[in-house]
Amino acid sequence: MENVRSLREGLSGRLRIGAIPTTLSSISLITSAFSEMHPLVTLSVVSMTSKEIERALADYQIDVGLTYVDNEPLENVRQQPVYRERYALLTEEQGLLDGRETITWAEAAEVPLCLLSPDMQNRRIVDQAFRRAGVEAVPRVETNSVSALCSFVNETRWSAVMPHAWLSLHAVPEGMRAIPWWNPRSASRSGWSSRTGTPNPCWPAPCWTPSPSPTSRRGWTSITRRPSSPGSRSDPRQGPDPGP
Repeated sequence: MENVRSLREGLSGRLRIGAIPTTLSSISLITSAFSEMHPLVTLSVVSMTSKEIERALADYQIDVGLTYVDNEPLENVRQQPVYRERYALLTEEQGLLDGRETITWAEAAEVPLCLLSPDMQNRRIVDQAFRRAGVEAVPRVETNSVSALCSFVNETRWSAVMPHAWLSLHAVPEGMRAIPWWNPRSASRSGWSSRTGTPNPCWPAPCWTPSPSPTSRRGWTSITRRPSSPGSRSDPRQGPDPGP
């Protein structure tokens, strides 16, 4: 670990973190307790793909990674799940999906889509969800930036599959709405990864896990609500199924 020392008063130095783009909006929440406990540690956060995180850990370029722990698991690492990444379809408020309160993956494949690029693991997870629904999504735009997805939705009549943690932090932009999936089964766990066989004074750290998590039921229901049947108006007494 680069310049991190365990002193009587606690840790000090620089902790190098590689994080996949979909976790960047929640990383401040996830690391806040750690930073409070160790004020002498400087966090250095770099956006990386999951494959880049795997290589950077092996090459000692980073100390820990924040990435998916279930889908395409990394090799030779120890992992600590933090939260489940859930999704909503971000679309214009009065557009093709006006009046819809839920949507299926098959239905989403029929609208103009903006998706993350194929080198992003999030995109591969989303593609798997489309394939399980028996369809293939052909996006109008591909990008490695979550913010760019939102920008395209804002300037076009297109829609984007967005991670809930991003929507929780930034809120649904004016003129847009987030539609949850009916009976979703695509939630993937995100968490910390660290090299095995190497002493790490920051691991394990219970303070890495936030409470509530970036996708807690309270945060989820503040953005979307689930109705009693697909495509119908929402029942205000119910929240959406947050997935497995």
